[in-house]
Amino acid sequence: MNTIRNKFFKNSGFLNFFKKSLRLTQNKFLSIISLFKSNLHLDDDFYQSIKEKLLLADIGFDISEDVVNILKKNKNNIIKIEDVQSQIKSYFLDILSKFDNCNVMQKYKPFIILFIGINGAGKTTSIAKLANYLISYFNKKMLLVAADTYKFSAIQHIKYLGKLMQIPVISSQIGANPISVILKAIKYAVVKDIDYVLIDTSGRFSNKTKFMLELQGIVNKIQSINSVYPNEIYLVLDINAGQNISFQVENFKKYIDISGFILTKLDGTAKGGIILKLVKKFNVPVKYITYGENLQDLEVFNSKYFVDCLIK
Repeated sequence: MNTIRNKFFKNSGFLNFFKKSLRLTQNKFLSIISLFKSNLHLDDDFYQSIKEKLLLADIGFDISEDVVNILKKNKNNIIKIEDVQSQIKSYFLDILSKFDNCNVMQKYKPFIILFIGINGAGKTTSIAKLANYLISYFNKKMLLVAADTYKFSAIQHIKYLGKLMQIPVISSQIGANPISVILKAIKYAVVKDIDYVLIDTSGRFSNKTKFMLELQGIVNKIQSINSVYPNEIYLVLDINAGQNISFQVENFKKYIDISGFILTKLDGTAKGGIILKLVKKFNVPVKYITYGENLQDLEVFNSKYFVDCLIK
């Protein structure tokens, strides 16, 4: 590993990371558990209090209802606080664990990943962090693609990150057809024996039909080269957007078959509970979590660690 990558890569440990970054979300769940500590008399008022606190934890109405119904169904088996924790944990893991071990596994070469999302979600930095992860752990050959040709700053940003990490970047001038840039990149990847092609795209207003149809056209064109392309499509979401995240996902899914989420800016947020809502509602896995400003600030999502940090 070269000195540039050594400088930016160090394994923080997923569990330690979640303990720190989800502390505000965790506090909300601790307040829920504290209800049981003070009162194990499971009546209607108690269930209503639980539901209200779950909603405040951003996990959504459906999951809140499910948790209350599970507790009602198993109330005769609830004797101590650990019984409550066990039942809630088990339900949360049922939601998340079906997607365990679904992260990037290279079945094709080159393996093409398209990054989509609204402006400011963190697409470009997520690309750089994932590239750093794949190089540092698996020594993969990477190619970055500047297919956001609307903004000069976007092209310059990904070129800067590529130079920093000594990764080639395929780009063009401002206003170029993004499809032509992507096609050029795929040809380059084949010739140069590249393992992963990470494609940056223009930020989209997810409620603007014109822009979404353009993105759909890009995906269709990539698929015309090979039906398995793109191998993954990651929707990058700023977790601090709160309930607006669901609106974004709904609009993108109308046009694009999303294979996974990358959630950004998780450090210090109180919105971590929305992860459960996203996975259950859209049946799409969280692939990676990013936080901080350094290139090593990315973690593979682990459902067990996540739930353990929420409820303990």
